[in-house]
Amino acid sequence: MTKYLCDGEANLEKELSFPRDAGGTAAQNRQRWDIFPVDDMYFGIKPEVTSEGKGYATFFADFPYTTQSEGMKMYTVVKTGNGMAALREATGVIPEGTPMLMECTGATPSDNRLTIGGTASADVDGNLLTGVYFNNTHSTRHWNVVEYDAATMRVLGLDASGKPAFITAGSDLKYIPANTAYIKVSADADAELRLVSEEEFDSSSAIDGIAADDNAVSIDINGLDITVTASATSAPAAVEIISLAGNTVAKTVLQPSESATFTLPSHGLYILRTPGAARKFHL
Repeated sequence: MTKYLCDGEANLEKELSFPRDAGGTAAQNRQRWDIFPVDDMYFGIKPEVTSEGKGYATFFADFPYTTQSEGMKMYTVVKTGNGMAALREATGVIPEGTPMLMECTGATPSDNRLTIGGTASADVDGNLLTGVYFNNTHSTRHWNVVEYDAATMRVLGLDASGKPAFITAGSDLKYIPANTAYIKVSADADAELRLVSEEEFDSSSAIDGIAADDNAVSIDINGLDITVTASATSAPAAVEIISLAGNTVAKTVLQPSESATFTLPSHGLYILRTPGAARKFHL
């Protein structure tokens, strides 16, 4: 005898939710299930975005798992604000029904394999990600979607500088994709929330009182390079760039209208100090 996995209702005009023999078309065979043992296959993550050699994807599933491929990392988002989303790494087995941000080591699912199952052990408290299981638009009888709202949702993408971030998507995104996650935000939230470590987020918040200078200099950022230009009307200005650790990573004196370009050691938060003022900036 033949058995089928299907729901209890069918709209034969729209769903084709009824048995077809093996000779049917692809559309007619839509209800057919091919079941394979996980031991003989693998489950992997395909990156949604890629930046500076690393891939990123959100993932939401109703089973526990942990990473199998070497170099993969898993994160929750624990804080947002000031144009940033703070990541906290999770290790161990992720509980079922937990939305996560995955850092991938390759471009294909085979490069980013997960081990399915196990007893949940990872710390995922305080996670601000919201997961979506379904994006079913096949018919009104099985309509199950989460409509994207640009005012109150941020989805994974690349910011204006090409770095991974939770961003305001374009008009082409109508529904949140299945088995992915997004961040709920207030209507006045930043359009882009750059991914940073929790430590960097807290350090940035601690220096929110630093005031921007009086336009004595302007800056232009390109990757790890920053170009500092003195205004035409400013006096000669001593310029210093300081890391969060308090180390001076670049220093010079600029004449009016003069520019200098520095290559900084890594991405992160820095302070640009000029006489009597300072500003913070991100690479």
